[in-house]
Amino acid sequence: MERRIFVRRITAGLAFSVAYSAPLMRRHEARGLLGAGAKRFHPPAGLKEEVWETSKSKDLLHRLLRDDRDFDVDRFTHAYALYIEGKGDPIVLTWFISTAELAPPTTAFVEFLARINPQTWKELLFACEVHDYCIHKWTDGFDYISLVEEDELLEDPVVNWPTFAPLPIVDLLLEDSRGALIWAHQMHSLYGLFDGKIDAAIAFRKNVNAGRADALEGAKSMTFPEGCSLADVIQERMIFGCTKNMELRKASILLPYLLTET
Repeated sequence: MERRIFVRRITAGLAFSVAYSAPLMRRHEARGLLGAGAKRFHPPAGLKEEVWETSKSKDLLHRLLRDDRDFDVDRFTHAYALYIEGKGDPIVLTWFISTAELAPPTTAFVEFLARINPQTWKELLFACEVHDYCIHKWTDGFDYISLVEEDELLEDPVVNWPTFAPLPIVDLLLEDSRGALIWAHQMHSLYGLFDGKIDAAIAFRKNVNAGRADALEGAKSMTFPEGCSLADVIQERMIFGCTKNMELRKASILLPYLLTET
């Protein structure tokens, strides 16, 4: 992924190759994420979402990079940032730089949250996670999934969120992400149903994320009472091609702006 740099201390596990997992996925019937509830997200006054050429606004880039003074940005030409502007330094929620030209997101962050309309901390955390996966598709077509028939998911996850074959214990473990396998701790929990060693679960997740050809071999023999295997579950539900850590910081910053009745 030479053409772009992801700067996320919490979610560094995102930038893995997905050549392994993409062929394993299949289409699902979309069920949507359209939300309805009493609370509404009221964006902070200084919330900004920008795409720019780095050569035309290096000052903004340096302000966003204040914690990465030694970071070399000269070889990158474009940048994306979601941040809150205030009296002091900007509070950065998401940003990346790229050698590819970036376009304004097809769906703005505020619009995206308004459509999902999260009502709780867990729902806000989930919404931030989905946005984090999709923003690259929206700005320059960069696709983690790299699978033509799955483009609809990244184009508009609010409408095209998939449904999955019912599996009680798996549905409970993945309830916070609407049945999808998107977080590292979820992978650990699923593996823990068959092997309680946390070191083994972490190694398994890393192998799957890295696209090792034999990563799922052992999981094929880990079967649920319903007859499907752990490998089957991963192939069906790891819809973004990898698992990563939660967007805790981003969601925690935005939480106060959610807890307001309409």
